[in-house]
Amino acid sequence: MNPVDVIMGETPEGGAAVCRQCLADAGEGGGFILMLGCDIPPSTALENIKAMTQVVRGVDNFFNHKVP
Repeated sequence: MNPVDVIMGETPEGGAAVCRQCLADAGEGGGFILMLGCDIPPSTALENIKAMTQVVRGVDNFFNHKVP
């Protein structure tokens, strides 16, 4: 994902949708790291970072897995 376009240019809901799409594109089974690239731009809204974190933390529910 493009950090400037997504984490800074989207609403929290829009950024979360992009994150969910990245997870769907990567596919079930894991083995990937969802990240913003090199860094998070300093002017990024905290709400946008929280939205991405919430999506990542919910990845097991995203794929309907049971966490051991």
